[in-house]
Amino acid sequence: QTLLDEEYAVSQIRNAINLSARILDDALAADLVPKNYAALVRKDVPATPDSIGIVRTIDQVRAFLSAARWRYGNDGEGLTDKGKPIPNRMELAYWFELLYGTRKGETLGLRTTSFGADTFTIDKQVRELPGGVKLTDVKTKGSRRTLPIVSVIAERLPVHIEAQKAERERWGVEWHNHWLLFPAENGNPKI
Repeated sequence: QTLLDEEYAVSQIRNAINLSARILDDALAADLVPKNYAALVRKDVPATPDSIGIVRTIDQVRAFLSAARWRYGNDGEGLTDKGKPIPNRMELAYWFELLYGTRKGETLGLRTTSFGADTFTIDKQVRELPGGVKLTDVKTKGSRRTLPIVSVIAERLPVHIEAQKAERERWGVEWHNHWLLFPAENGNPKI
């Protein structure tokens, strides 16, 4: 079984091979290994293998978005408060990922200041770095982009921001304002 069969992302596989090759380069320089075999397979990792990119049906997307509206416990059961389902505070994030193909870190890095009248800009991302979860610039110029706000997002965005405002008021001085659209409950970046 290969890493692709185990559904690792191509970028993760490339990073693992490159790291192995660099480690073996040092070992080769120190005469600890006879050859750097990882360097030989670097070029063999496909950029877009057939196993990457699963297309979902419209019914699957509808079912997913319907389920994404609510919060669930670790047992998979819907959480309720006084008999009513508890809304998922991250529901809108799933809409962004499905409609725009944003990566998780890019979605979590969206800030309220990223939005104009009819566009928004992806220029930040949330990453786990030494020392904790941080808001950083996107990795490349090509990752930075401005996209149109589609109507389904335009309709849901004010509702989401109002819910977040209520959350911020509940936290009071404990709220950490990074202007994130999808922060942790206390306002900090989250993964």
